[in-house]
Amino acid sequence: MEKITIVIPTYNESSGVELLYNVLSSTLRMNGISYELLFVDDGSADDTVEIIKSLPVKENLEVSVLELSKNYGHQVALRAGYRAAEGDAIVCMDADLQHPPAVVNEMIDKYKSGYEIVCGIRDDSSLSPSFKKRTSELFYKVWSWLTDVNLEPGSSDFRLLSKRVLGEVNAYDEKYLFLRGLIPQMGYESYSLHYKPNDREYGESKYSLKKMLSLSKNGILWGSIKPLRLASILAFATAMVSVMFGFYTIFTYFFGDGVVPGWASIVSIISFVGSLQLFAIGIVGEYLGQVLNEVRNRPLYHVNSLSKVEEDKNK
Repeated sequence: MEKITIVIPTYNESSGVELLYNVLSSTLRMNGISYELLFVDDGSADDTVEIIKSLPVKENLEVSVLELSKNYGHQVALRAGYRAAEGDAIVCMDADLQHPPAVVNEMIDKYKSGYEIVCGIRDDSSLSPSFKKRTSELFYKVWSWLTDVNLEPGSSDFRLLSKRVLGEVNAYDEKYLFLRGLIPQMGYESYSLHYKPNDREYGESKYSLKKMLSLSKNGILWGSIKPLRLASILAFATAMVSVMFGFYTIFTYFFGDGVVPGWASIVSIISFVGSLQLFAIGIVGEYLGQVLNEVRNRPLYHVNSLSKVEEDKNK
């Protein structure tokens, strides 16, 4: 019997994790498939883990919980789940039920038809605040331009991966691995499955603006060195402007009235050039910081425990 592991990162989801389990268990098709719900708890401060461990065991539906030692963030929790998954294929989804459980069945159908990657593409909807939607679209366009890899707008971490693809992803040991950018360029046969997100059933988004900006920055630094080249281009352009201004100054001195006007403009140019230098140094610093963290080769996360919910615990 084929086994599908569903990886679900959780962080303070006590108000809705039981509802998620009930919806999944009633939605997933069990014909010839067994499932493992692998909850990756990312250092929850509430009783999320206790609720998961009290969930009822059902036929062909295992429940496991991987407890990380602290809050590492959604992307790290995903990678921990990737490494712990044992199924013939895995599906990753969020715990807030905005990823429709019924779409999981559609992903599995596409997987059975031969696709090794099935990417969930979120359709534009009124559920997304206009600011978040516009900044998301801008990021996808910028990232695609910087990397020359088309990242479809609406791409998310809601996806299915075959065991072979999962093994290839897990072979990457980079600390700042950008999953949304890596998977589309791996070359395996993939399918884009469009879906409309559900309304949030409970709680609020754990992805703050700060976290989204951090994810975007790491994605760009991981995917391209064009920002370094852009800094070089800006430096060259600034140098050309400085040379032209120098010629203008010399011309004014010898062929004008001998007085070089515009101290305010000179100060402005110096400030502008200094700002560009700091900008370029900042870009280099970000890359060097990532290189340093990679060279240190410290563990990406620490695990408290990995346990399965046993049937006799629920009797």
